[in-house]
Amino acid sequence: MAALYRNEADVGRAIADSGIQRSEIFVTTKLWTIPGPVDYNSTMAQLQDSLKKLNLQYVDLYLIHSPNDKQNRLEQWRALESAKSAGLAKSIGETMEGHNGMARRAGGSPHLTLMLGWCGAST
Repeated sequence: MAALYRNEADVGRAIADSGIQRSEIFVTTKLWTIPGPVDYNSTMAQLQDSLKKLNLQYVDLYLIHSPNDKQNRLEQWRALESAKSAGLAKSIGETMEGHNGMARRAGGSPHLTLMLGWCGAST
């Protein structure tokens, strides 16, 4: 799910109504960076808004969705690091970016470990 898809409130209700313990559900959502600019404070505000809509204290994975806001990418990443440190996101990352994308920019980020590279399918 992602803020872009406007389904976070529905997912939050489904989680609450499911009766499944939170620890048994892996929740991922994404930061929407278009039209931009999305700086550090905007990134944190979007995450707080997502958590409110989801009615959750944290997400398991928070991603920068298609990092197009080039001037603020590093600020967005630093905000994700802050969110992880604060327990608002268990894991962080970015989508639709080459495996060296943030690694080149983060310069020794303590939270940067490549978990999964680009996945795609073609027929």
